[in-house]
Amino acid sequence: MNTKIFVKAQPQIIIKHFQLYQERIMQEYSYSNQGNQNNSKYFQKYKERRSLLICCYKDGSIIIWSLNLISNPKYLFKLRKHMQAISSFITNGLFAFQSRIPRNRLFLYQLDENTQMFNKLQDVIVEGVGGNKTCAIFFPLVYIDNKQILISKNGQKINLIKLTFSPSNQLFNQIQTIDYGFQPNGWLFGTVTQDGEYLITWDQKSKNIQIRSYQEKIMKQEQN
Repeated sequence: MNTKIFVKAQPQIIIKHFQLYQERIMQEYSYSNQGNQNNSKYFQKYKERRSLLICCYKDGSIIIWSLNLISNPKYLFKLRKHMQAISSFITNGLFAFQSRIPRNRLFLYQLDENTQMFNKLQDVIVEGVGGNKTCAIFFPLVYIDNKQILISKNGQKINLIKLTFSPSNQLFNQIQTIDYGFQPNGWLFGTVTQDGEYLITWDQKSKNIQIRSYQEKIMKQEQN
């Protein structure tokens, strides 16, 4: 038997746990934690191993919640930004977020196991929007665990960032940038398949759905 979780995107947090057995729902737990009705969530990402939920809110705040089966979500960490952001967990103790201002920065925060607080680790420069160009926010950061690649959309460009982990530090190397050309309203939306093999996008300029496949050999050449 395994456990699945479903998080409903509303101003309040609504979480449902499903105990699955032979593809049937055996048990369901549901609870909510009422939030500010005017402060809706833009993005939420769940990290299963540690039962952590990261939410980006309309007021620019980023909140990390701890979830379990028997009690309401527990508030762990809050980061206050001046503009809306998108975020994603990378490991259990490392998350990234990209805010609308400054527009060319990806910020990484790491968990201090002693204090149980997230501290800023480093900034990563990403290519993309500049000047007065618009960047629509509805394209979440995506981390492909089995390939250790973080996908960051910024304006008209998608950045692929390779992560290398060692006992002492983490290295972040931008290995590819895909330029979709000028988008009048910053409309470039997409996602990645669960196995990380395909990137699926739609952009305002071409008005087409485009599918790109992951090529390991190309990635290695661009790293050298």
